[in-house]
Amino acid sequence: MEYEPTRQSKYNEAIGCYDRILEAEPKCANAWYNKGNVHSDLGMYNEAIESYNHAIMVDPNLENAWYKKGNAFGNLGMYNEAIECYNRFIESNPNYADAWYNKGNALHKLGMYNEAIECYNRFIKTDPNYADAWYNKANVLCDLGMYSEAIAFFDMAIKRDSNRANAWYSKGVTLVNLGKEKNADKCFVKARELSFKF
Repeated sequence: MEYEPTRQSKYNEAIGCYDRILEAEPKCANAWYNKGNVHSDLGMYNEAIESYNHAIMVDPNLENAWYKKGNAFGNLGMYNEAIECYNRFIESNPNYADAWYNKGNALHKLGMYNEAIECYNRFIKTDPNYADAWYNKANVLCDLGMYSEAIAFFDMAIKRDSNRANAWYSKGVTLVNLGKEKNADKCFVKARELSFKF
């Protein structure tokens, strides 16, 4: 991820500030945590994980560090590690929807489809208007070969965001898998109208 020079210099300045704080007070968990957040914003996920590890060593109950560390692992494609962090965070924050959503994404990437669906269900209970959760659940159902069920969830995603081109396209592909080409064509037309390239 590239930033314009002024923004990059502000991030570097922030890291310098946290470094000075940590030089004076190496056991300042919040400084480690915030330094991790800056690294994460810069796409420097290994450095972010290192900072979150320091924050957690100083204060194992700094729960957001577990969550953000999970996100950093997920961005690195280290899904097992991400799930461990989300599990630790969810123990204390079972109603934090985003942790369930991100855990669901990590489980999906690992092919743990039923567990991913459970996570998306938990998220949807808390935030039923987020189209991505419905869309991702539909994709998991497709991966399980449950095409008829998936259609209903693509529809829920489209209902929440009718301009979501990939939901229209994926619904079309799923309809083709069900032998419903005419209905699929309508979805593909809509996806093209929304500038989806396929």
